Amino acid sequence: MVSQTSTGQPLEDTASTPSKVTQPSPRGHIVQFYEDDRVLLDGIVRFVATGVRGLQPIVIVATVRRRASLAVRLRLEGIDIERLTAHGQLVMVDADATLASFMDGDAPSPERFAQTVGGLLARDGGGRDTCVRAYAELVDLLWQRGQRAAAVEVEQLWNHLAQIYTFSLLCAYATRSALSGADSVLLEQVCRAHGHVIPAHGYANLDAEHRGHELVVLQARARALEAEVEHRAALEAELADLRTRAAVANELAARYQDLLYGLLGHDLRNPLGAIMMNADYIARLRLGERPTRNAARITSSASRMSRMIDQLLDFTQAWLGGGPTLAAGPVELAALCRRVKDELEADHPAWMITLSDVGDTAGTWDADRMMRVLHHLVGNAITHGTGVCNATLRVDGRAADEVVVEVHNDGAIAPAVLATLFEPRWGDGPRQKADGLGLGLYLSKQIVEAHAGSIAASSNEAHGTTLRFTLPRHVATSLGERA
Repeated sequence: MVSQTSTGQPLEDTASTPSKVTQPSPRGHIVQFYEDDRVLLDGIVRFVATGVRGLQPIVIVATVRRRASLAVRLRLEGIDIERLTAHGQLVMVDADATLASFMDGDAPSPERFAQTVGGLLARDGGGRDTCVRAYAELVDLLWQRGQRAAAVEVEQLWNHLAQIYTFSLLCAYATRSALSGADSVLLEQVCRAHGHVIPAHGYANLDAEHRGHELVVLQARARALEAEVEHRAALEAELADLRTRAAVANELAARYQDLLYGLLGHDLRNPLGAIMMNADYIARLRLGERPTRNAARITSSASRMSRMIDQLLDFTQAWLGGGPTLAAGPVELAALCRRVKDELEADHPAWMITLSDVGDTAGTWDADRMMRVLHHLVGNAITHGTGVCNATLRVDGRAADEVVVEVHNDGAIAPAVLATLFEPRWGDGPRQKADGLGLGLYLSKQIVEAHAGSIAASSNEAHGTTLRFTLPRHVATSLGERA
């Protein structure tokens, strides 16, 4: 409920009213009840001047007398009206002529109102992205002429227009005409049509009848505020329920994560390790060409399964845990690349990987995870390159604070694929050439970003495809600590 101080100023005016006038919310609809033209003029000038300085379009629909007074006051504020008008930022039109353009007898025509007033807002850059400031005394004129039901209709038409255009509206009612013989129901409808009601100054000087009518205005606003409080309470209750559901969902996700970690890290790795150990044992027995070849095939398939398990573990941690946890330590990146080259060429004799390095390639990173990144990128380059099975791996450590790694292969990637290259690709159809789950590039990006680095791809027919990632030379060894 809005109350008043001993000076006759509305208590709400001392704090919130100036901000409501100078910084109204988009689609804010403010009404000023006034008994002194100078008080109203002060509010309009604040409303307009703040919008001009914020480079907002301004629309003023006022009588000739009011426009003349505003022009004088705005010039005193240092506002160049002529320049703003010439550039289309400020439009001032006559209220009487505007009323005549959309009134159909004693009632406004919604179609003509939308066309006339909507045209003003649209012409001045209004729309969903630009907030226009509009001052209009259309309803004040209608109310003073005794067309009070029409004034309420126009208020509603302004609110309908706010669904199309983004604007803040300031309108006003002269206190004496608003309260003289006023219908309390219509007054309440006027108040409910606005988001903010500014009562008239000088309340204590009104006679008993006028104070009673002003009380109707304040009571209507109080009821609107009570409804808003109830609505907010309902929203808070709904938010609390959503938070409870989110907490339950997070707990279930954590349990699922622990279950999956246990399944992949222990229940599958143990029998897989036994398979690999026995296959290696059979191969060393030299029982003949066929048993040895079959043992090598078992070992190769088991190694592929082990890589898939690694991918699933990394993916689960990235998806549910917010990113991989690093175990950073001293790493010589060129030596790590050489190791990856040797391992891949040993597993795939037809592959040819060219390695070059320059500068200091030492730093602090998670060696195991960087090995996975290099395996993913080089394997992907060879698998998806053109006919010849080769790739180029370059390490550049010339910068003081970072190291850059590039993996290049011939052939181009289609633009549609390039745009989503680092997203999970499982379920995208058959991957006859793939050696995993289609998660390699996605996980590589997660690992690089966990190192506070960046990764990108470029590809065209002329220069082939290059995957390039940059790592800061030293990353955090633990949460909140720098190596």
